[in-house]
Amino acid sequence: FAPGVLAPLIAIAASAVLAHTLSEDEFRATLLYNVLQFVKWPEQTRATRGALRLCVAESDSPSPAIAQLAGKTVQGQTLVVLQIKAAAEAATQCDCIWIGGEQLNFLDQVALYATRHPILIVAEGRDAVARGAAIGITLAGGRARLSIGNRAARHAGIEISARLQQIAAKGQS
Repeated sequence: FAPGVLAPLIAIAASAVLAHTLSEDEFRATLLYNVLQFVKWPEQTRATRGALRLCVAESDSPSPAIAQLAGKTVQGQTLVVLQIKAAAEAATQCDCIWIGGEQLNFLDQVALYATRHPILIVAEGRDAVARGAAIGITLAGGRARLSIGNRAARHAGIEISARLQQIAAKGQS
């Protein structure tokens, strides 16, 4: 994982000042983008797709800030932002899926597919990890708290870096 990526992630996760200069959607999208830098997908996934596909549920259309992530580079791959209509589409369409706090029922459905496919689920909400997300994000008071679902990541065949796990652990204490 790129050593220069850690500083922006820490700055985003720890700085209330930054949250005041960005809208909540921009803050969320920036955090999501930086988190993706700390995840490793199986080689066969990276080799066959050529792009990293970030999906959002159709009923949770991408915020303008998340939509603007399209075209950015994550670990040498171009990020593509897609909308999906059904959880079953995640298995063939997504490398990562963002599930906002209003879509936690969708999380329950997608989690079933992620146990058999290399899909990183990043979801917002206190119980996101308990419901099957590999990375949970809770925003409160201009700060972000990360939770890591190692079991979900392991079942999906995805590796979350030790550095991101350390950041999450510090936020829990």
